[in-house]
Amino acid sequence: MSIKIITDGGCDISKDILEALDVEMLPIYVNNDEQVFYEGELSIEDMFSRMRAGEVFMTSQVSNQIYQERFEDYASKGQEVIYICLSSGISGTFDAAKLIAENINEKYGEKIHVFDSKLATVGLGYMVEKAAELAKTGADFEKIMKLLEFYKDGIKENFSVTSLEFLMRGGRVSRSSAIIGGLLNIRPMLRVIPENGKLEVVDKVRGDKNMVKKFIENLRPEVVNQPVILGYGDTDEYAMKVKDALIKNFDMDPKYIRTEKIGHVIGAHVGPEFIAVIHTDIPEENLKLD
Repeated sequence: MSIKIITDGGCDISKDILEALDVEMLPIYVNNDEQVFYEGELSIEDMFSRMRAGEVFMTSQVSNQIYQERFEDYASKGQEVIYICLSSGISGTFDAAKLIAENINEKYGEKIHVFDSKLATVGLGYMVEKAAELAKTGADFEKIMKLLEFYKDGIKENFSVTSLEFLMRGGRVSRSSAIIGGLLNIRPMLRVIPENGKLEVVDKVRGDKNMVKKFIENLRPEVVNQPVILGYGDTDEYAMKVKDALIKNFDMDPKYIRTEKIGHVIGAHVGPEFIAVIHTDIPEENLKLD
């Protein structure tokens, strides 16, 4: 029996890939002051439109009840599972899932494994995709874990937003910072820090042109023609600018570049004017599983 890969709503990956690789996604719901929106009740387009109109959305982590039900269902059938979760530096999902998995494993043996990706959004999505591809070949636990550690070390996630308004509404930057940043055309450059998995501002630049330039500077020449994933909110305008710059500056083959629309969980925090540039900092041919 192949190892089952599951993840959560902090992972941005297309439904087609999830279905093709038989990956289960545990829900992280979004809510406003009035209601919780369950799966299928609020499209990402509608959420972004409402955010532009002034509405504020928040997220809640996967519920303990869902962890208990899904983990026990798999374990009771003898199915080994690796749950690749949203970074512990961003959410409490890892700690909650780990505790429930330990209780389940006491009853059924070591069936449920919880892996802290230290990633989010499309970076987490790429890690999940590669792990699920390997799992479908019948690879054992040790090989899949070796792959996960490789990508945890190798995937670099860089982000920016073209408006500070949505970060301000969610309380992530002060009103004064947002106003000054808007007047000065400031673009914060954010990164998931590998050591703690937290999303932190690592630089600030002025204007969209410098934002794209900074994204390009973060890629080393030796990782060109390795996969690059561009995540975006409700417009792919800036993702396309980064794509064009990659092709122009590195003579990069477009087949290595793909775009993914971000989902509700990350979108609720950063807003619709968001861009993510995800790449592997270690050439994938360096991955040795044997």
